Amino acid sequence: MRFQIAIEQWILRSYVPELVKLAGEELWKKRATHLRSFGRSPYLARIASDYHWVELQLDDELAKRQEHVSSEVGADPIAARALRFAQGIVEVYRSLPPVGQRQLEGRIRDALQAETGFAALYQEMEIATVLINQNFDVGFPDLENLGRADISFQQGAANGLIECKALSADAGRKIHRKHFYRFMDVISQEVLDRISRSGVSELVLITLKDRLPSKLQSDTPLVQATRNLLRSGKVSHAGDTDFEIVRKPYSTLFDALRPMSERDFYAEARKKFGTNCHIAGGWTETGGCLILMRSEREDDHSKPQLEAMKEAAEQLPADRPGFIALQFNEVSSADLALPNLRERSALLCNYLFHATPVDHVAGVYICAFGALSVDADAAAYPAIVIWNPRFKFDGHGLPFRVGVSDAAFAKLVSARNMDTSAKPKRMKRSGRQRNQR
Repeated sequence: MRFQIAIEQWILRSYVPELVKLAGEELWKKRATHLRSFGRSPYLARIASDYHWVELQLDDELAKRQEHVSSEVGADPIAARALRFAQGIVEVYRSLPPVGQRQLEGRIRDALQAETGFAALYQEMEIATVLINQNFDVGFPDLENLGRADISFQQGAANGLIECKALSADAGRKIHRKHFYRFMDVISQEVLDRISRSGVSELVLITLKDRLPSKLQSDTPLVQATRNLLRSGKVSHAGDTDFEIVRKPYSTLFDALRPMSERDFYAEARKKFGTNCHIAGGWTETGGCLILMRSEREDDHSKPQLEAMKEAAEQLPADRPGFIALQFNEVSSADLALPNLRERSALLCNYLFHATPVDHVAGVYICAFGALSVDADAAAYPAIVIWNPRFKFDGHGLPFRVGVSDAAFAKLVSARNMDTSAKPKRMKRSGRQRNQR
């Protein structure tokens, strides 16, 4: 299948009502109402914006369409991402046979009830759009019950399969960002009370023995102990077998409550408490209260990423060229240009290529949920491609071949403070789209 890829918002917005119809209007309204209720808390609002921005943005676009709001304004990158997803879903649905349409309807409805929202479907639609823009015909074997792979592609003699895996950036972490936000929501009133008190300038350091539980109720020992410490204002220490809480004056940890950007603040906190700490709270001109949480156990991102790649390789038939597509669900376009993400991914991919029988895999395509680079007349999906030096098939005509240097990649995705002094690696900026109607 192929379809014309639009860039104009007024065209893209026309797909939203049809997507809502596929999802079911009642289910869509229920989901939108639930997610908008997160706005009652700044911490829950972060969960909604980080994990469910597609649903919220499309619901906004639906309202704009109903209200006949003019779309002749500057392109909003978030709206552009969501609307391109809507176009992809609807166009793919129109091209599928009945069995595929039923499968896709089911996946849309499942996504509207899932913790991860549309992340997995977004990945498939994004990659399909990239391939179509490169003049490949695409298919969806898994949806059509024709195979286990998610996407097939063909252009002349070149053909192959892609298996998609969407991974949380929290995979392998002892403290998931979403769980930390929920913890902060539960204790938010106590934190606000401390911030509102004159002269309070403190940091509450929570050290976990292992991981932060996903379910935190008011009677959970960690929640109770933190609340009691915050309410008293005098208790400086609390603990249990699974955690320790210490109240410290802010001045003993940071020089002063001087103005600094969020990026700089996190960098300073991680220097003192480790790269895997989480911090939230607030302060005023006179002081504030910050909650910092860390674990005594080290995070290990490698295991879930390697397991996902191995599983994907097994789902790809050994007699055809294949790609593994990894999507990190909570990173940005600029994060793809960071050396630590690229280097860790390259190490894991090369281990997969050399230590496991995956010579049918041409490479690993790494992208980010929602990553999109937009300019005046085009859009591009930034991605990294790590090629398998032991690939056994002819690579001529395969997709994802065009690359750019690290410096050019960083500029395209507006990365900041990126070290480009090292020898450039080949990076991928895929799927450049020109105006089409």
